[in-house]
Amino acid sequence: MKETFRDAEIKVEPFKQKDGVRALPLKISASVTSYGTILKYLNYVESLRLPKFNIGQMSINKEDTGKVTMSIAGNLAMPPIGVKTKVKTSGRTARHRRR
Repeated sequence: MKETFRDAEIKVEPFKQKDGVRALPLKISASVTSYGTILKYLNYVESLRLPKFNIGQMSINKEDTGKVTMSIAGNLAMPPIGVKTKVKTSGRTARHRRR
């Protein structure tokens, strides 16, 4: 993640666990210069599959100096091991068991 967000600040908090799901809360903050950069950041975190990044909050702030800062807060989460999940393929739902 740090390789993709080279100029970003990434803050990580201790792991949390709820209903068997371990989650790593984190916040990504970065200066942005274009709408395309914002979309690049969002596309990257939305494309993560394992661990999945769940966006909790996103904000864009413009300072008095004109500098624009984007923040994305959320959790990197792994599903519990041994839990059945549904995966949609070709319009049908297949059941897989995570190992």
